[in-house]
Amino acid sequence: MVLSLEELYRGSRASVCALVVDGDSEVKRGLADLDRSAYVKLHGVVRQLGEAGFIANEEKLKRLDVGIYELKLRTPALWVFCFRQGDRWV
Repeated sequence: MVLSLEELYRGSRASVCALVVDGDSEVKRGLADLDRSAYVKLHGVVRQLGEAGFIANEEKLKRLDVGIYELKLRTPALWVFCFRQGDRWV
């Protein structure tokens, strides 16, 4: 199994990356399947995370356990699990 990261957004405080396993990224496939409205909303949250380094609003970024978070949208209902690694969100 080969793991790597693909940068989705580089902000002033953090990078947001997709995990790539053996050349495939479930997040990238999921992004491709989103309709335009959902993609724009999710990109806004990703951009905010990259620029601020953290989002205190639990409606957008919720801590689930030590080091594990969910990046989320309410409409459409969408959750992306993530963790922080230095100045990167994966």
